[in-house]
Amino acid sequence: RELGPEFPNVQFETFAYQTSELAPTRTRTESNVNVYVALINKDSGRSLDIPQVHYLSGTTKLTHFGPEHETRFAYDNLRDWTRMSDHVYTWDYNVSFHDYLVPYPNLWSTGENIRIFSETGVIGYRGQNSRAEGGEMKDLRSYFVARQLWRPQRDYRETAEEFCRLYYGEKAGRHVMRYIDLIHDTWPK
Repeated sequence: RELGPEFPNVQFETFAYQTSELAPTRTRTESNVNVYVALINKDSGRSLDIPQVHYLSGTTKLTHFGPEHETRFAYDNLRDWTRMSDHVYTWDYNVSFHDYLVPYPNLWSTGENIRIFSETGVIGYRGQNSRAEGGEMKDLRSYFVARQLWRPQRDYRETAEEFCRLYYGEKAGRHVMRYIDLIHDTWPK
């Protein structure tokens, strides 16, 4: 509010991240403030609109306490932010930071979440992926996120199939898709 008149063409950014993750209940952001909601505590294997495992915020170790702690916390908090600000962006984590090489079956939930972000009024997306050599499906992940952002309503499985066909070829692409389906189908729901 104070800097706006002096810098009328500047947008200021802030993060809703861990200790500042919760949306305010009585205050709206100014029109020159962009809020990046960092979804670090979400359950990456499930879309935001279904109950998720909630990992305790602010802890050094992610702890799953069982089904009684499954919530829609991340989704509700994101919706609260879109009510408090017209300039909400997400900072999403699409990779396992514990080990870039392990299978991380969150493509389907990422596709669903991109659709949810679009529908809830989020205006920008930052997906943090691994670009490290050997990172688990790094090229697929980059392609997948870019295509889903372009058309959030698109069937995300078709996006993965398209990449596999174009990148690996028709025959090998079918085998890679079988693997992708297998790791997603066996991920605990």
